[in-house]
Amino acid sequence: MSAEVFSHFRDIKNESHIVGITGSPGVGKSTLTGKIAKRLLDEGKTIGIISVDPTSPFSGGAFLGDRVRMTDISLHPNV
Repeated sequence: MSAEVFSHFRDIKNESHIVGITGSPGVGKSTLTGKIAKRLLDEGKTIGIISVDPTSPFSGGAFLGDRVRMTDISLHPNV
């Protein structure tokens, strides 16, 4: 991960922040989300992730239990 990307998260104090990640299917949204989440967890932060697939051909659009794709953080108590 680029240090530039994470530099935006270093000064977060006791405030909530919302980050949106969008893109075409298969471009790495879940991978990026997992890496950002891992970095924030390593810094002692508490995070929440809401994954949505509004155009899924399987579900017609749904909230996803995307923790399966983020196995390295799925059981972390601060998620």
